[in-house]
Amino acid sequence: MKLPKPIDNLLSRLRSRGLDTSPAQAFLKSELESLREEQKALVEKTAADTYKSLLSESASPLSQLILQSQLVQSPNSSLSAEDILVHVKRLITILEKNGLEVIGAPGEILPYDPKLHEPASPDFSPQIGNPVQIRFPGIGHHSTVLRKAAVDAVLRKS
Repeated sequence: MKLPKPIDNLLSRLRSRGLDTSPAQAFLKSELESLREEQKALVEKTAADTYKSLLSESASPLSQLILQSQLVQSPNSSLSAEDILVHVKRLITILEKNGLEVIGAPGEILPYDPKLHEPASPDFSPQIGNPVQIRFPGIGHHSTVLRKAAVDAVLRKS
């Protein structure tokens, strides 16, 4: 294992003075490895805690959506789109509090940006800055695009 540059420089200075740095070097490598293992465990625990918190917050709207997906299949169901949308909106709000970013809204007209948008059809090749219409919103997380918004040409009204 390679030691960090400042520690390696210190050991080099000690060696230049004729000191045996082998025990110190072995000790430092061992300590560094221990610190890396502790850091890895901490990162894993933090990630697990974050996911658990997110899932805990999402549990209620998800449970309702699962129930409603079953109810909507019943021939006697009086379930409306509004009933489902209430829980979808709650879920989106929870995800937004945790870093979700919705890129564009369906029907919205925006200047084409290839970093945020992708053509919904292979026949459509928009130019940067030209207006496009969002078909499907994109999804981002803390300024990182996870899924670009699908865009169409803006239909000209005659």
